[in-house]
Amino acid sequence: MAPGTRRTAARKGFTVIELLLVVAMIAILGSMLLAAVMAMRAGAKKRQTEILLQQLVAAIETMKSDYGYSRALGVDKDGNVLPASDLDNIDLGKELNPKSPFWNPPPDKDMDILLNKRLKTYYEVHKHQVVANEFRDPFGWPVKYRVELMSEDVDGNNRLEHYAKEYLVSYGPDGSEGTDDDLVFYFPRTVFLGEDD
Repeated sequence: MAPGTRRTAARKGFTVIELLLVVAMIAILGSMLLAAVMAMRAGAKKRQTEILLQQLVAAIETMKSDYGYSRALGVDKDGNVLPASDLDNIDLGKELNPKSPFWNPPPDKDMDILLNKRLKTYYEVHKHQVVANEFRDPFGWPVKYRVELMSEDVDGNNRLEHYAKEYLVSYGPDGSEGTDDDLVFYFPRTVFLGEDD
């Protein structure tokens, strides 16, 4: 037998080290794939939440226009924003339910109060997201209604005009209000509350 013949003999199978390296590489690739999938799911939930807030605002605005209601929901007759505890008690799920409108204006003499078809359709489609009268976002948190008051001197006559800007907020993935991942959607119209005498 010539010298070095044993060295050139074909090796069969994997060593333990090679096998461990393959397993480690598969684990690393799997964790990278899992992270990418989780990020995609979070992005999809965020987009779903943005669409939900937009649809909720549209439903509320439609109902307001149908009933001729011009005030912000969370503002009293004097233009003061209701306390946060009262704002939190504005149950959008209950209020948007066409079987229990959130205010009961006196019926018009020419017609009874008609339920808004768009609102009714919206509620029927989304009622699975109503838990204990609260609309839940895709993350599972209740959608909250908020009001921001603004005052400005429009005409330059030192008489302030007062406005309310309504918006809905979702707490996002972390479920905490006031963090960077909150999703906010403003109502399209600013509500005029009056001006100083």
